[in-house]
Amino acid sequence: MVMCAKCGHDISNGAAFCPSCGKPIAGIEAIRREKSSLVRQGAIVGLIGYAGLALIAGMLGFFYVFGEPSQPSPPSLAGAIKDMESDLHGEQMLQDATPFLLFVAVLLMVGLVCFVIGFVRANELGRSHLIALSSICLALSLVTLVVALAWLNIMLLCMGWMVGWQPVLMTVGAYKMLSASLKMPKDSPDAAI
Repeated sequence: MVMCAKCGHDISNGAAFCPSCGKPIAGIEAIRREKSSLVRQGAIVGLIGYAGLALIAGMLGFFYVFGEPSQPSPPSLAGAIKDMESDLHGEQMLQDATPFLLFVAVLLMVGLVCFVIGFVRANELGRSHLIALSSICLALSLVTLVVALAWLNIMLLCMGWMVGWQPVLMTVGAYKMLSASLKMPKDSPDAAI
């Protein structure tokens, strides 16, 4: 029998938590800290993937907005009509892509928030909450990977080193978070949310 350091109640040798106050036993707490550290490491890996995606998206947006200036053409009615048609076609393409771009933006923001929560609150969340958070991160990372493969399929063949590693890194980070969460000791009966 061991005495609880918090409430003084007698605890059996095999117990992970005090039956009176719910305080984890010292060995279990060390395992919890180690696994929380692994969850944080996974969150850092995922955040690096998100930072890479943000950098690439920023560069693409910059080049789209401030891209190569058009060459001035001699003023003619045919040239003006052609320029207007080209501008209208570009605007229509952007309008057609807006729902998809909004979906991707929401997907990335929710995933980013989940990874940040995993990094900041890994030591405070219970096992079941970390498993849920890690599962959400993994699901969002896999969806991001599938979207990247579907949308950038040709670009990934040509420039995979530039645009393909971020979703893979996010998925690896989320998997690492989930793996560490599953190896954590069970929550105490009154674990804080």
